[in-house]
Amino acid sequence: MASGGWRGRALCFGPAAMALGLLLGACQKYEVVPIEPRAMVVTKNAKVVTGKPLPSNVMLVVDKSGSMTQSVTGSGLACTVDGQAASRYDPTSTNPCKWNDLKDAFTDPVDGFLAQNEGVARFGLLAFPGDDAGCSPGRIVVPIGAGIAPIRNALLSDLLPDGGTPTTAALLEAAKDPGLASTEPNRKRFVMLLTDGLPNCNDSNAGLCAGCRSNTASCGSQSGCRPTEPPYDLCEPRPFDGAPCLDEENLVGAIEELRAKGILTLVIGFGRATASGNASRVLNRAAVEGGHPRQGATESYYQANTVEELKGFLEELLREFPCELALAPKPTAANLVTVNVRDSKAGAGGDNILKLGRDWEFTGEDLGGIRLLGGWCNLVQNAEFGRYELQVIYADPL
Repeated sequence: MASGGWRGRALCFGPAAMALGLLLGACQKYEVVPIEPRAMVVTKNAKVVTGKPLPSNVMLVVDKSGSMTQSVTGSGLACTVDGQAASRYDPTSTNPCKWNDLKDAFTDPVDGFLAQNEGVARFGLLAFPGDDAGCSPGRIVVPIGAGIAPIRNALLSDLLPDGGTPTTAALLEAAKDPGLASTEPNRKRFVMLLTDGLPNCNDSNAGLCAGCRSNTASCGSQSGCRPTEPPYDLCEPRPFDGAPCLDEENLVGAIEELRAKGILTLVIGFGRATASGNASRVLNRAAVEGGHPRQGATESYYQANTVEELKGFLEELLREFPCELALAPKPTAANLVTVNVRDSKAGAGGDNILKLGRDWEFTGEDLGGIRLLGGWCNLVQNAEFGRYELQVIYADPL
């Protein structure tokens, strides 16, 4: 018998209000290090996997291209100085538009995404294109960890929609933020991409653009330029050669590059333009390669056709936490596993030993993880940040 143990770092638990559910309040990786003795009777080689939520690093990569001045339906007047989509954004306009909808969904002081997630994730903000509009790759407006106030201020006052959609360059630029570029034990890294259109603005597509001009019939082919803006059978070199072409393969490649570095990408499409056709295909590919496709829906990305749906999807991401904990190494037998939920506010009486089959279950026959059930899952999901500690204690036979 022993009252000591080992602490392992694995997928961690906290409340549901941890942004993006499983993602934003979770941590993975496992390392066995000594801990102080526990008042639990275990046999030799005991392992204690302790859930300690550590806010993830999340870069919001937000599309502020000129099309964001249009409504989610693509009809009606734009929120510009004269109501025309090609004109300059007017922050005082009462015409409904995607940019104002996005600001509301993120910055509402009570129900906004940022307010709901303050303290449970470390956010940053990159807006694209950059300040000179056109096709500049965008810039990190607020670095990860600076707090939500500067992000809210930037969205409300400093950023104006204009220009193209250099999504690929924006993602690669986002990955330079120290919060994404550097690994940290028990802290996961994410990019949340929100866009209303197809990626373009990549000079590596200059050859495709030239081919489109020489043979307009090839413009729309799968291997062709596939211009993202009308006229779709012409590829003018504005603002540079290749800029009008659909940048699908480079976008997918950039997301794969981020994932290889341990950075997952969440994809949200906003408005009619991303609901079908090339945009739907591209965003589906992006979401799958990003490592966290949406489950139980037709699309692998989150497609919001109204501002209400946008708010709803942000809420869905917030509450997606599935109450699972990976076990590494795996226990050798099911009957050697004890699951405890420790309430930090209850002092010495805060341990709650759960019953297999009623309160928790294994995630698979290989005993590679456990899942909380029913009320215990809801309790952990809806508690304040950091209150509960999930422990899985197991031992090898003597």
